Amino acid sequence: MNVSTEKKDQHTLVIEVSVSEEEVKKAFASATQRIANEVSIPGFRKGKAPRNVLENRIGKEAFEAEAFEAVVNRTYPKALEELSVEPVVQPEIEKVSFEEGKAGSYKATIIVKPQIELGEYKGISATKEVPEVKEEQIEEHIQGLLSRRAKMVDATEGAAAIKGDMVLIDFLGTVDGVAFEGGEGKSYPLELGSNSFIPGFEDQLIGTKVGEDKTVKVTFPEDYFSEDLKGKDAEFAVHVQSIKTKELPELNDEFAQEVGKFESVEALKEDVKKRLEGTAATEVERNFRAAVLKQLVDAVEVEVPAVMVENRVNNLLAELDLNLQSQGANLDSYLQYANKTIAEVKADYEEVAKEGVKTDLILEAVAKKENLGVSQRDLDTELRAMALTYDIPVKNVKSYVEKEGHMGNLIMNILRRKAAEFVISSAVSA
Repeated sequence: MNVSTEKKDQHTLVIEVSVSEEEVKKAFASATQRIANEVSIPGFRKGKAPRNVLENRIGKEAFEAEAFEAVVNRTYPKALEELSVEPVVQPEIEKVSFEEGKAGSYKATIIVKPQIELGEYKGISATKEVPEVKEEQIEEHIQGLLSRRAKMVDATEGAAAIKGDMVLIDFLGTVDGVAFEGGEGKSYPLELGSNSFIPGFEDQLIGTKVGEDKTVKVTFPEDYFSEDLKGKDAEFAVHVQSIKTKELPELNDEFAQEVGKFESVEALKEDVKKRLEGTAATEVERNFRAAVLKQLVDAVEVEVPAVMVENRVNNLLAELDLNLQSQGANLDSYLQYANKTIAEVKADYEEVAKEGVKTDLILEAVAKKENLGVSQRDLDTELRAMALTYDIPVKNVKSYVEKEGHMGNLIMNILRRKAAEFVISSAVSA
């Protein structure tokens, strides 16, 4: 077998593989035996029909196609190994010459995974702030606890509505004096400040009183789901039926015992402080890790093949569709709601996909440089984690991954995570 190459562009490589007459002869013999074992010929046992009888039955082209496929399957992986290249998609195979009794050749056009010239990836310096919890944060959290246990009571007579109040309203919306579909409501409960209505609507009801009529003027957002209303100015005639306000419980030791069996308010506040500190520490660590990986990626210049970006975009779309289905929706309904085409959504994902592919390539290069590997223990741990996530037996997860051909991707995901941990563990905080 002889191998030669021609570089078409930065990522496209044409490999020409030449095989000997003897190699072709073996391929035809193998093809003949395979076909004979699969084709039933009256009067002959399977595998025993002569070549000429088989050719009369299915044609000579079938033997040539089978033999050519056998040659490619046997020599193409060897050619890749000899050239030390890694394709990112299936090759385009072109037959150059292939005839029984003669030497043969074919061309394989491939998109090659780019070579990564790593920058400095050990000892990266990034900012790691000391987590700090302020007294105001503790008080805000305590107020949230009080608010969640508040009772809604009728506002005092003549009281004006404030943010957080629940108003019961009738409303009728018009655009250019004409009522529109979905713009009318009767006895509608609305919490002021919940941002559940069009921007600006709730703010204009602050200060209203029971029995008051109010004209609310708003502009529908440009990205509003209704094509007829987006960007349009509208007026709502609103009547306030009632106002209910929150009556907060008293912050005392009894309340502290009720929400968490704390002995006192001080004990409750101390617990809140510790939990907020834990959340802050987690956020600081997350930001540190992200900053380290960003420096790692930014230090490397690499042109990512378009096909790799396209594949990543398609994977992101598939994940989006699965998430939507878990919520009782689908990609089509999402596109309709967002008023976007599939091409526009793909364009939205392109930069994220490109950065993700680049990051993966760099982490794979780190793993190779540091001789990192994936053990059976690593793989078993990952499969158990997946089983817990989906609440199914580990053997079922493993069976699915193997059946769908995802084991290689799973191993690479683990390897990239190990490379990321290697880089982060060697980083220093500034």
